[in-house]
Amino acid sequence: MMIKNVFRFAILLVLMNSHLSAKAQFIEDITGKPFVELKYTDIQGSPFFSDIWLNGSVKMNDGTIYKDVKLKYNQVEQLLMFQNKSGADMNFVDPVKEFSMLQNGKPVVFRNGFKPAEGVTANTYYRVLADGETPLLKKTVKKIIEMKEYNSATTTKKFQEINTFYLVKNNLPLKIKRDKKAFLETLGDRNTELDVFMKSNNINFKSDEDLIRLTIYYNSLK
Repeated sequence: MMIKNVFRFAILLVLMNSHLSAKAQFIEDITGKPFVELKYTDIQGSPFFSDIWLNGSVKMNDGTIYKDVKLKYNQVEQLLMFQNKSGADMNFVDPVKEFSMLQNGKPVVFRNGFKPAEGVTANTYYRVLADGETPLLKKTVKKIIEMKEYNSATTTKKFQEINTFYLVKNNLPLKIKRDKKAFLETLGDRNTELDVFMKSNNINFKSDEDLIRLTIYYNSLK
């Protein structure tokens, strides 16, 4: 009995070591190139989705998935960065299809690969607010603007955030206005059920959370 237990323990150790080695190799296999730092001096605000590195995962175009990766997303350049095992800032060499970052314990998912639309390409990353047959997407772009207060000779630079919302039909992102009429016209069906849901839940189209709730409900009707 003791020999069997020792044998089982040895097998368990081998499996654990194999798992840890595979996980380490999994992370280290990412192909990257050193990041050339972009200088943003004397500008109010941040160019990043988050100023701190967030733990996340990455799905490449070929389907390969990397987990436990430190990520940072530059929304001015629309550029995804990662930290390698040595802590160096890197750019991805191979195209990334989707990435997810944990913020306040919740996953934030970005995805590309949708059909080109007005002002966007197949490489454009969108934040996926609600997934399903008809996803709800949010595209955030940050631009540097200059402002001068009245009667002031001083010019101030700041990052301005521009958000655009889309509903995806047949993999084509359709830009939507944040009002009831535009939302229903874009969806094109289930208006009766949606109208009842909106009234009973006091849906506010200026609220991201309410748009998410409405989209999730719409996809549940499919």
